[in-house]
Amino acid sequence: ARLDGKGALSSRTIAMHYKLLSSMLNRAVRWQFVENNACSFVDTPKQKTKPQPILQEKDLARFLHLLLTTAPLRHQCFFMFAFTDGLRRSEIAGIDESAIDFDNGTLKIITTAVIGEHGNVIYKDETKTRESAATMYIAPTTLEITKQYIAEKKANESALHLPHCT
Repeated sequence: ARLDGKGALSSRTIAMHYKLLSSMLNRAVRWQFVENNACSFVDTPKQKTKPQPILQEKDLARFLHLLLTTAPLRHQCFFMFAFTDGLRRSEIAGIDESAIDFDNGTLKIITTAVIGEHGNVIYKDETKTRESAATMYIAPTTLEITKQYIAEKKANESALHLPHCT
């Protein structure tokens, strides 16, 4: 039960607690503090998943129209990489200009970026899975929007007498 009295723990919380406890007991077995991991004698808790809403074709078309006609280039880039190339947020946030080959229309996914505990950005030279670290083709529309965004960013930095930051 929750300490605040607001009902039972979620299935995700229970699964996370199980995983933590099992990991600690595995370490205790390795260090020979206990003979076996008690978690291995029970079934792993199942996580209940809620169905995620999926945009219907007309809703997606409207969203893309509004995105490409009213949103800043920065947001256009972000969403187009997600929609057309299937990139995760951390992969998009980790994109550096040097990872884009504009001549061949490819992108090398090698870095991810996440928000740290104190609100700082943490760049990691790794991706969520090995398969994510790859060179992939960029959709032509996304590539064009990215070129426009970089040009806009350079112009803004120049106007403010700032060095170009990739």
